[in-house]
Amino acid sequence: MTSGAWKLALLAVAALLIPAAAAARERVSVVYCEDFTDGGAAFFAAKERPDGALEFSFSNWMPSGNRASIGGTAQRHGDAWVYRSMENASKPGRPCVAHIRVDGKAGARITAEPLDACDGNQGHRASIGSVDFPAGAYGGPAPNDEPNVNEDDLGPIC
Repeated sequence: MTSGAWKLALLAVAALLIPAAAAARERVSVVYCEDFTDGGAAFFAAKERPDGALEFSFSNWMPSGNRASIGGTAQRHGDAWVYRSMENASKPGRPCVAHIRVDGKAGARITAEPLDACDGNQGHRASIGSVDFPAGAYGGPAPNDEPNVNEDDLGPIC
C-alpha cells in the first residue's frame, strides 16, 4: 500500500471513530448549591440536551435577601455554554450574556459579561455577577429534563 493510500485509510478510520467518541461523551446533568460566608447563597441546575444545548436555571441570593436569576437554554461554544437574553438584560439594548462552564462533580462557574449585564428577575442591588461552585457544592444530577432551582427540583442534598 502506498503512503497516500495509508493516509486515506487512516482518515477514513478517524472519520468513523471521532463521531462515535463524541456521541459516547456523557451529557452534563448537575445540581449545585452553595452557602457563602457573607450570608448569600447560589443554586444552579442544568441538563444538556442531545443537541448539545444546556437547559439551566440559576439563582444568586444576596446577603440582603434579594435575588437575581436567569434560566433557559444556553448554546454550546467549545467546552462551555453561552446564554443570551434581552429579557434578563440590565440595560435596554444590551443583552444579558452569561458564560457557563460545568466540570461535572469538579465544579461550575456562571459569569455575566459584563458582570452587571444580567439582572433579570432581580431584587434591589442583586446581580448575577460571577459565581464559582466548588466540587463540594455538587448536589447530584438534575432530577428533571427542564431543571430549575425551585426547592423541589434541587434534589435531596441541597
